Amino acid sequence: MKVLFTAIRDWANHGYIMSKCLQSVGIESTMITQNPPKINYGEGGIIVKNPIKWNEYVADCDVLIIMHSQYVGTDVDLTNKKVLVFHTGTKYRSHYNSLNTKFNAFVDATLVAADIFELGNVKNEFYVPVAVDTNKFVPDYTLSNPLFIGHYPTQPTTKGGPYIKKILPTIPGINFEVDASRMTWEKHLLRLKKCDIYIEDVGTHDGKGNPQKGGMGLTALEAAAMGNIVISRMNYIDKYERELGKCGIQVIQDPEELPFLLNKIVRSSKEELIKLKKASREWVERVHSYKAVGMLFKTIIKGL
Repeated sequence: MKVLFTAIRDWANHGYIMSKCLQSVGIESTMITQNPPKINYGEGGIIVKNPIKWNEYVADCDVLIIMHSQYVGTDVDLTNKKVLVFHTGTKYRSHYNSLNTKFNAFVDATLVAADIFELGNVKNEFYVPVAVDTNKFVPDYTLSNPLFIGHYPTQPTTKGGPYIKKILPTIPGINFEVDASRMTWEKHLLRLKKCDIYIEDVGTHDGKGNPQKGGMGLTALEAAAMGNIVISRMNYIDKYERELGKCGIQVIQDPEELPFLLNKIVRSSKEELIKLKKASREWVERVHSYKAVGMLFKTIIKGL
């Protein structure tokens, strides 16, 4: 069985990561994209701009997976192939009705991320979690003195950066850093490595004072794989744990919960802190490793 992932642009290298998950469980898998991601991850899908070459890849596959709701037209007959679409992000949340109508007409199954699971009328829906290559991260369960807390968002405001920056100075007995600077992946991992606690996303309030929906991203998984205690909003936590089991990060649903949670963690014993750090790593290996996600993906495809 040959699986092909396609995209116009592979945001966050997600399609490439999914292809590596399937490879880890013995499935031949390739990712092609017309444009590289904006961040240089060091490796990624094959850039294919020539439509003839694109059709050759599509013709050669048994399973076609369309990433990020981005269908690239092809002259290849898809009727004898398994076709899946993977919906993620803002584009789908904003236009899910029209996108569902478009893709329901020809796909065999729909794959979704957690925050859009069960959103709208989709065909044969499955939730596939984000994956991280746990083999690239060596966990560190030692503790800094004082504890070091970091927040390194790709966008300075959407994950609650200004609020986090306001709260951290009020927490006694810690060192901290809030930095939205773009840097290479390798340098980014170095700053994650020095954290004991990583704050991924606390969100903001909408115009009516309600916490906005959202949740953890890839950085949360990378930080957890390193043995950090991770804090993030996850408005879909009930759906997540129903599908995948107990979550291993510290979840908040409202930005105003942050100071209470931080004070609770900081006051914990050394033994309890190390237990939380080890639980982060165990959770990533159990649910979000390449092999764990690859086995889930393989089961979905073979069941179609």
